[in-house]
Amino acid sequence: MRPEEEFVKNSVINYLGGCIEAAAGEDPPDYYFTIDGVRVAVEVTQLVEASYDEHGRPKNRRTEDGFSANLCDQLNTQLGRYLPEGLALLLVIFGPIKVPRRFKKNLHQQVGKLVHDTGVTPGWERTYDIDGNKVRVHVVPQHSQSQKRITGLIENCDTTPFIKQNASVILASRINAKQAIMSKLSWSGPKWLCLLNDFWLADHETYAMALAEMTISHEFEKIFLVSLEGKIHVLYEKE
Repeated sequence: MRPEEEFVKNSVINYLGGCIEAAAGEDPPDYYFTIDGVRVAVEVTQLVEASYDEHGRPKNRRTEDGFSANLCDQLNTQLGRYLPEGLALLLVIFGPIKVPRRFKKNLHQQVGKLVHDTGVTPGWERTYDIDGNKVRVHVVPQHSQSQKRITGLIENCDTTPFIKQNASVILASRINAKQAIMSKLSWSGPKWLCLLNDFWLADHETYAMALAEMTISHEFEKIFLVSLEGKIHVLYEKE
């Protein structure tokens, strides 16, 4: 199981207390909980801030931002060791990336020039246009040997500042997607959905209000919201 799935499982078990047995499922479901002799199919997913296309439809922001994050890791591995001692680079990449392959090549070339530039010192910064995407580069001190020499911050320009709208879109998307998956199981017992909240701007009250205003059909008897600190709130419980 992925680390986030294990984290959610353990958090929910701690919240419920008592004697609960947990076993890995067939994916789906992610887990089976056995509580007082009743076996429950449990599915886990994450709530991540959405980005939107030109028609206002939600996209997979994790995939979009993941490209830039992975690229920063690659630059650190390939070029970080060439930076002068005591210096590190912080790249602020404004996505989503329009032409990924060309952007990767040209950003690599630009960073390659910077790591050999003896004129850059802590506090130096510059903004570049790399194939239609803005990249802001900051030179910062390297505080420890374990610190990455090249790190990145990802800014997605296709997001919206409206927190409740984001929460509603994310929640509906995840519930619908997991309902479609779980409905195909030959399972007549109870089903639970556990949502790991990776969109820190929205708290349990925001999601509860969003869910209360939705008209959405699902078979989950309980829906849990799990914070990144392991705190649990029940968003939905079948009456």
